[in-house]
Amino acid sequence: MMASARVCAVLDTNVLASSLISPHSPPGRITDAALNGALGAVINNSILQEYCNVLFRQKFQKYYCAELAAALLRNLFDASARYEPLALPPGLHMPDADDIVFYATALASRAAGNTTYLVTGNLKHFPPDDFIVSPRTLLDVLGVAV
Repeated sequence: MMASARVCAVLDTNVLASSLISPHSPPGRITDAALNGALGAVINNSILQEYCNVLFRQKFQKYYCAELAAALLRNLFDASARYEPLALPPGLHMPDADDIVFYATALASRAAGNTTYLVTGNLKHFPPDDFIVSPRTLLDVLGVAV
C-alpha cells in the first residue's frame, strides 16, 4: 500500500468515548476530522470489537444513547483504512492487554509508510514513542486551533 499524504491515526477507545460525551472537546474534534476525511482513521476488526465492548457499556448510557454510538462506529469503520496489527517488538510489555491491538495496528500503518499516530487519553498505558500522542497534541499536529 502506498504511503498517504495525510496524517493518519489509530484512535484509542477513550478518545471515542470522550467524543461522544463531549463533542466539542479535542477528542470530538479529532473524531470529526476522521469522519470528514481530514484525518485518516486506521482500524481493524479487533479494534472495532474493543470499541463495541466499551462504548455500549451501561455506565455510558447516561451520557449518550446507544444509537449515537452505533452510528459513530458505522461511519468511522466506513471512513477508515484497515491494517492488521503487527507483532510487538520483543521485550515490550504493556500494562493493559486491551491496548496492544491499538499499538500494534499503529505500527502496521507506520510500516506501510503512513504518518500514523496513536491518539489516547492514557499516555501512561503505552511506550514513550513519539507517535503516541494526546488528542490536544494531535490537534496541534493537524494545525487545528484548540
